[in-house]
Amino acid sequence: MFAAINTFLSGGASAPLNTVAPAVTGTAAAGQTLSCTTGTWTGSLPITYTYQWQHGTTNIASATSSTYVLDRSYIGETIRCVVTATNAIGAPTANSNATSAVVAVPLNTVAPAVTGTATNGQTLSCSTGTWTGTATITYAYQWKRAGSNVGSNSSTYVLGDADVGSVMSCVVTGTNGQGSATGTSNSTGAVAAIAPGVPTGVSATATSYSTATVYFSAPSSNGGAAITNYTTNYGGSSAGGSISITGLSGSSSYTFYVYAQNSVGQGPASAASNAITTPVTPPTTIGQAFGGGYYAGKISTSANGVATHYLIVSPKASGFMDNTTPFFYYRADPSSDIDGPTNTTTIHNTYPGAATTFVRGLSIGGYSDWYIPAICELMTLYYHLKPYSFWGNEFGVGRNDGYNPYAVAPYTANAEWTYSDPPMTSAVDFQYSGGSWHSEAIGPEGGNGRILSSTHGPSGVTVRTVDYQVGRCEVIGGTPNQCAQPLRAIRRVAI
Repeated sequence: MFAAINTFLSGGASAPLNTVAPAVTGTAAAGQTLSCTTGTWTGSLPITYTYQWQHGTTNIASATSSTYVLDRSYIGETIRCVVTATNAIGAPTANSNATSAVVAVPLNTVAPAVTGTATNGQTLSCSTGTWTGTATITYAYQWKRAGSNVGSNSSTYVLGDADVGSVMSCVVTGTNGQGSATGTSNSTGAVAAIAPGVPTGVSATATSYSTATVYFSAPSSNGGAAITNYTTNYGGSSAGGSISITGLSGSSSYTFYVYAQNSVGQGPASAASNAITTPVTPPTTIGQAFGGGYYAGKISTSANGVATHYLIVSPKASGFMDNTTPFFYYRADPSSDIDGPTNTTTIHNTYPGAATTFVRGLSIGGYSDWYIPAICELMTLYYHLKPYSFWGNEFGVGRNDGYNPYAVAPYTANAEWTYSDPPMTSAVDFQYSGGSWHSEAIGPEGGNGRILSSTHGPSGVTVRTVDYQVGRCEVIGGTPNQCAQPLRAIRRVAI
């Protein structure tokens, strides 16, 4: 009826009338192109058409074409088109169908940012940056060292030795149901090295009274710069593996720490090594107080002139036994000319008597390993502690009483004792008038105590001694398995 009235009023012409609504086609995704048909209209011709795209029900500025490229501004909204049909009679409008909510793949609008200090051992962090796109967007991370992939899918990265000198960056991938996109962060400056890490496996061995060797393994990290040196809390240095330490004190305990160094500086201390105790500081002067007694020369148990032990003679007041009490002597086996400790034990275990009981019961200066000297040990004592310059071999050339294959220079194995060889001891207290000389005599003629006994002799009724007055070895007989001669306890210290 209205169309009829329209037509009557217009003299038979009619305004446009929409009979089939406009239709929007295309994918409702950002960046995609939508198209709008005019729909179907009736009315007097000619009819012209114009378009207005809307988000929701609001006009989109300048969107007046039959096509429209979806803007990311309208993600999540619906889009429609309003078509205006115009002729001489009127200009009615018709609305199209609305699209589904506009979706969009992720788009990085503000780049990810890497923060943190570009120094070995430090932790870098990477932000996601700012993204648009249909929710929900998830993020993955790929760290890059000088453009190459490193690390794992984490927003943080701990810098290591391999990163030193390179720049670091991070690529973030944003993903949703529509697809994925990436954003690249800023790059750091070149990663700086640090001092090395902690050496491991530190152990130590004393190599002498004043030296030690410290062993170790390299740290797990060199800090990103080559390690140039290792040192310890007691000095020494090396390029790796072990360090030789000097300047230590004898009879002292030491624990070592190892440090690694590179061009940046010195790293932290290692864990402590095992504790070591250095051997005693060796004596240097005959008669020097040492090891509970007095230093009395060296012996070579290998009989090659290379010293293996220091001989220590006991103090007279505690280690001398006079000849008023017989001691048992027994030669069960050919006794050693140099092994006084074993000889003493053999005698004591077979025929324990006053002498072995005496020496085995001694505790002097904290030492209890005193024993009766073997004959070549006793001869060494005579060589270094000869008490008087006019004592010597009264029988002259040819006796070779000083023969001692276990001698150490200046004592020679084939020495023939004379008035001048060996010379009177330089240890004043052991000269015939000194307090450490075991004899009670006060002059060169000797007297009680001028003879000292060893552990053994050529048979069960004799014992070998050294006569300090005449300078010779003697074989003295006696009651079977007994000998009534003085003795002076000694001990030995390994070199």
